Amino acid sequence: MSADVAAGIEATRRARTARVRYRLQPDGPTGERPYGLDGVADLARCRVVLPGVMWHGERGFRGDGPAWRPMPTVDAWAAVERHPLWLLLDGIRLAEPTDLGRAVLDGREVERVGVRVEPRRRSVRRRHARAELWLDADGLVRLASIRMHPIAIASNPALARGAEQLAGTRENPAWNTTELFDFGVAVEVPEVPARPGRFGRAGERARR
Repeated sequence: MSADVAAGIEATRRARTARVRYRLQPDGPTGERPYGLDGVADLARCRVVLPGVMWHGERGFRGDGPAWRPMPTVDAWAAVERHPLWLLLDGIRLAEPTDLGRAVLDGREVERVGVRVEPRRRSVRRRHARAELWLDADGLVRLASIRMHPIAIASNPALARGAEQLAGTRENPAWNTTELFDFGVAVEVPEVPARPGRFGRAGERARR
């Protein structure tokens, strides 16, 4: 990981909180910006809340009335690609940083950096994805976008079409994009069930 990327991720964590916009982009982060989901993030603890869904670190939850239920277990790498704060997860490393030039995001000039996202464990490092980080003049990550792996479902054409809408095709994979703004905003992170056999609080109010 380059010094600029490492410093940007650390600066983003130190900002502690932010508002989030999360969207699926068929043409990548420089393409059209369709409507997304708005939420808030506790960056210091890698927690994010969107309408009806939430993540505490690697753990995902869906809203069920007033309660939050764990999401069904999925392939570990698929979980990384779907996580709005994948760049802050402990189990990944960012390699091969590449300068992609500059862009403008909401009137703010940013630096585009391409990276290879891969697991920290060498035994599973055959799994990887391309991604982009957009850094502003303060070194904060303003946009993080990861290219999804296509989902192959040969046995059911209806499911295959649905999978293409979510992850794109092998020729044109979709990107999951998270935009971060309003750093330092006060956020509320709902409480969730503790893991069996584990202790500690989950869902405290995030300090500014």
